Amino acid sequence: MKVQILIDGILKKILRINFCKGRTHDMKLLKDSNIKISKNVAIAGDLGYLGMIKLYIKSLIPRKSSKNKPLTKKDKKYNKAISKIRIVIEHVFAKLKTFRMFSGKYRNRTNRFEMRFNLWSGFYNYELN
Repeated sequence: MKVQILIDGILKKILRINFCKGRTHDMKLLKDSNIKISKNVAIAGDLGYLGMIKLYIKSLIPRKSSKNKPLTKKDKKYNKAISKIRIVIEHVFAKLKTFRMFSGKYRNRTNRFEMRFNLWSGFYNYELN
């Protein structure tokens, strides 16, 4: 199972959760989820969302190096700034993994995974208040 979480960067609240099978590409999951996000909102993602710049102008995606062309100092500085923004997302995932359901392989029925994930994310949002 693959989970995509939309998080408010300031409040650290989980706004929306999307699920799909594990072999689906991240960008396809974003397109299929039909999330209505304003074009003026800055969105941070990892390298799985490289095509997000076409959909959202203010998207923040780290720069990628290749074998022939290493990253410049400016690119490294840009990537570091993005990682400081994205660490909020990683902290939310770490907090959800304390429930032990998400840290390893999920061995229960997959049709109940979505219900349980929504339940635990509701607990997480409740703890923030």
